[in-house]
Amino acid sequence: MRQGGGANKGADFERLICRELSLWISRGARADLFTRNKASGGAFTTAMRRRDAEHGQPGDIAPTEIEALEFTRIFAIECKHYRNLELISYMHDVRAKSLLGQIIALAKRQAKHAKRHFIVIAKENNRPTWAIGDFSFYMSARLAYRPSMLPHWHIIHDGLPGRAVYFIEFDEFKRCIQPDRFMAEARELINKIEEKE
Repeated sequence: MRQGGGANKGADFERLICRELSLWISRGARADLFTRNKASGGAFTTAMRRRDAEHGQPGDIAPTEIEALEFTRIFAIECKHYRNLELISYMHDVRAKSLLGQIIALAKRQAKHAKRHFIVIAKENNRPTWAIGDFSFYMSARLAYRPSMLPHWHIIHDGLPGRAVYFIEFDEFKRCIQPDRFMAEARELINKIEEKE
């Protein structure tokens, strides 16, 4: 996958998202519930190739406290900050090999392997930060709106049923979505998927 901005920018962005997710989940009480994942998720990718992924934590962030553990049992979070995510290329052709498309595809594979939902939190230079997920992410969020809140979503289809990708600005997501309800709805969806399997 092409690099953009160097390891330091990526690490700083991951630390920022750890802090913002901590504050969101704790309703402003804690800023240290998450930390950067070991090898930034690389250990899980290696384990997945060995078909041993149950011994790894998918994604770029990991819990430091019990309050965050349930969140990482439900979601695999990828955090990416690049100069250019090639968002326009992805919007015009989701099957093309855009940088964002590759990030989303990897997040999907890792999350599916670990029986989790995926969330990609991605940012281009001088642009808003996006929270990106699939239909399960979208439905869990919709069922967890705060009273009188109606956030704006962007939906990109790839032409196949059930394969849309849903975008929401990360600041709007944190402002409009109740974390406890969001996790409960997502956990219920995972349980339903597991029952079918």
